[in-house]
Amino acid sequence: MTRVKAALSTRFSWFMTLWLILVWILIFGKITPLVVLSGVLVALAVELIFPLPHTGFFANVRIHHAIVLGIVFVKDMIVAALHVAKVVLTGQKYRCGVVRVDLRNRSELTIAITAAMINLVPGTIVVEMRRVEGTLYLHVFDIDNQGGVEGVRAASLAQEARVLKAIAPREALGQLENEEAEKTGNKPKPDATGNPETTASTEPKPSDASPDSNTEEAQ
Repeated sequence: MTRVKAALSTRFSWFMTLWLILVWILIFGKITPLVVLSGVLVALAVELIFPLPHTGFFANVRIHHAIVLGIVFVKDMIVAALHVAKVVLTGQKYRCGVVRVDLRNRSELTIAITAAMINLVPGTIVVEMRRVEGTLYLHVFDIDNQGGVEGVRAASLAQEARVLKAIAPREALGQLENEEAEKTGNKPKPDATGNPETTASTEPKPSDASPDSNTEEAQ
């Protein structure tokens, strides 16, 4: 009996089941007992025949921080879209650049979500992503309006911080909490050995990306 429960737990997930049911309902565009029942059966069949890996993503979601992440993301998109439209319509001069951003976390999921959200904001494009190094290269439209190189880096790291707070495991938040403690003047939290944790250096590294003819590389 224990083996059966263990086998089922590796194949079925409440979150995935609910997600598949929701997708099924959206396909039909209506909620009826027949649609919901068929959605449950289809979801269970999909998970049984095609078991998906358990990433633990939903287990780490923090609702409050996820809401903040969504609100700030929508605000950033609206503000950036309005600025791009203004520049295009008024014909004002602007300067583009390529900026290297060294992220704190090396998790594939965190890097992917951070890069995707940065990429979706008008005026900023991720031209290269190096997962092993945790590095993003961003092509930035009107870089001066975004506070120059340091402004772009600060905004990108702030985006990563919101993603980490929303979905990252608790153990992945140590460096972020220490950085925030240093900003507020509090002492960093001690690690398991009783010594204060130290944060990794976020000093910009020399970039090996070469600018194209229409942009200048921001170091």
